[in-house]
Amino acid sequence: MNDAELPWEPWEVERELCNRSLWEYTKHAWNIAEPDRLVEGWHLQAVCEHLEAISRKQIRNLIICIPPRHTKSLEVAVVWPPWGWGPFNRPQTRCLCMCYCSGLGILDSGKWR
Repeated sequence: MNDAELPWEPWEVERELCNRSLWEYTKHAWNIAEPDRLVEGWHLQAVCEHLEAISRKQIRNLIICIPPRHTKSLEVAVVWPPWGWGPFNRPQTRCLCMCYCSGLGILDSGKWR
């Protein structure tokens, strides 16, 4: 069976994977938000799983305690909000992100847009 005979388009499969998994969405959206290469690690997958649990309303509160430069801000403030709007059909959801310095907030909000 060649590509012309497939009952679905390859991009539809990727879209469905991204809708089901924040981790898959992160891997696809990374190059749009960040020029550096994504270095995959178990900690990122764990953060994604916990953020998914918040989106599914399985948990209410989350504190992420990992060292600086481990993509906490990028994952939580840039990648997660738009992912939650799509698969959960919640375009009315608003996000408020707070940072310890204004520079980081401006940087992340710029990447988000």
